Amino acid sequence: AHAAENPTIYDGTGDGYVEYNGLGQTWATGHDAADGTIGVDYGGSATIYAGLATGKLGSVTIDRIFLPFDTSIISSKATISAATLNVYVTTTVDNANDGLDYMTVVRTSQANHTSLTTADYDQTGTSQGTASPPDITSISTNAYTSITLNSTGLGWIVKNGGTSNCTTTKGITCLGLREGHDVTNTTVPDNTGNQVVIYTSELGGTSQDPYMTVTYTVPQNVLDGGLWLAGSGGRLNIVGGGLKILR
Repeated sequence: AHAAENPTIYDGTGDGYVEYNGLGQTWATGHDAADGTIGVDYGGSATIYAGLATGKLGSVTIDRIFLPFDTSIISSKATISAATLNVYVTTTVDNANDGLDYMTVVRTSQANHTSLTTADYDQTGTSQGTASPPDITSISTNAYTSITLNSTGLGWIVKNGGTSNCTTTKGITCLGLREGHDVTNTTVPDNTGNQVVIYTSELGGTSQDPYMTVTYTVPQNVLDGGLWLAGSGGRLNIVGGGLKILR
C-alpha cells in the first residue's frame, strides 16, 4: 500500500528578482550578460520583464525571478506524480503580443538559496518546466496563477537528502520565472515590453506568497529512517543492517 501526499510548500527568503538594465545596449548584450546591473529586490514583489527601446540612445531591460523552496518534506522514497507552482500576480503588461508573450518556469542555480546577488542574473536555465506556460494576456491580476509542471519540471524537485542545484543545503528546489522572449532569446519588437509582477515571501504572512503543491506517494511501511514492518505484537525496524523490535 502507498500513502498519498499533497503538501503546500511555501518559498523561502531567497526569492526575488535580478535585473539587467542597459542604456544604449542591444538585446544580445542584455540577454547574454553574466551579471545584472542594478541589484536585486527583496521588497515584497518580483518581476519578469523583457523590453527594448530604440531611438537616439535605446535600452534593453530584462528581469528574472528566483523562487527557492525547501522540499525536504518529500521522502527520498517518494514517487512524484504532479506538481504546480502558484504565484499571486499583481500587474501584467503585454505590449508584444506575438506568441512569445508568456511566463514560464525554469530551473535556477543561484549560489545561495537564502539570498540573491547581481551575479545570479545568468543562473536561470532555458529548459521550460511547463508544457503550457500562461499567456500574459490571459493572466488575471490580484489573483493566483497556477502553473502545472511537466515531466522536466517534476524532475527538478529535490527530495529529502537530495543534492540541490542552487545551494549546498540538501532538499532545496530552486525554480524561477522568465518571460517568453527572454527564455527563447528572441528579440522583443522595438519599443515594447512584457511584464508580470508577483508577490514574494517578504510581503508578510503567507496568504499571497508563492507556493508549490506536490502530489506524491510513499510506500506506507518505508520511511527515510529505514524499513518498518508493522504487526499485531509490535514493529520491526531495520536500519543500517541493525534490527530493532519495538512494542
